[in-house]
Amino acid sequence: MSYDATWQEETARLSRVLAEIHDQLDEARATLRHRKGQVITARASMWEDLPHQIQDFEDLIEMTQNQILLDAQEREYRQAAAKVRRLEKMAYSPYFGRIDFLEEGAARPEEIYIGIASLTDQARGEHLVSTSGCHDCHTPFKVGPNGPEPDMARALSGHPEGMELPPPPAAVGPWTIAVTATNTAWSGPWGVSFTANLTPDRETGLGEWTRDDFIQTIRTARHRGRGRLLLPPMPVAAYDHFSDEELEAIFAYLQSLPALKNRVPDPIAPATPPVQG
Repeated sequence: MSYDATWQEETARLSRVLAEIHDQLDEARATLRHRKGQVITARASMWEDLPHQIQDFEDLIEMTQNQILLDAQEREYRQAAAKVRRLEKMAYSPYFGRIDFLEEGAARPEEIYIGIASLTDQARGEHLVSTSGCHDCHTPFKVGPNGPEPDMARALSGHPEGMELPPPPAAVGPWTIAVTATNTAWSGPWGVSFTANLTPDRETGLGEWTRDDFIQTIRTARHRGRGRLLLPPMPVAAYDHFSDEELEAIFAYLQSLPALKNRVPDPIAPATPPVQG
């Protein structure tokens, strides 16, 4: 079976799986509402009757039994809530499965991640990525027939892991920034920054990221919304104007890419702190 046919078959199967998950989620939410109502009613009844309950030993036994029943209802409520959380994670996760395609003669399988991202408007995300300059920095450049061009065989995989670099040249006069020929390593007053691997590789890319991780990275200008600051040349101030829906489309497209294993180096701090103005 061809790659395209297999992908279409898996996409159709995914649609059925997601529809079933959403049906189960609706049912689980209804159960959760029912369990919550039971607990609220039982708690209110116990507190209302408490001043009149303990008249004799039989009342004490009845109160104890009611408490046991309430404990059981609260346990069922917690179990229902946990089920809803699990189903929501499956229904709304960027992916919840992986398919390994091994082409004839290939050295290793190609990893394709599937999930809700597979059914979103990936074409919109691809358009935004292509027109927003993402390939200009996150795809290494190579020399083609017409000069430097993005190496699409390594699309959006970031700075090449095995590329050895000498120390960046010293800044002279107004010339303060240096860039490698691949357009993936940048030196300036902030130190040296390397463009990230945006493919869904679990170990070296965005494979473990969630949709919220991606959105918060743009909104806060911090790695996954809570880590280190993003560094130049990342135009995060411009990308912050994207709507959440546009960022979701971009993330969905990135998650649909082949996972390329490429561990990008950590940033290098400047030799001397920049002068504060």
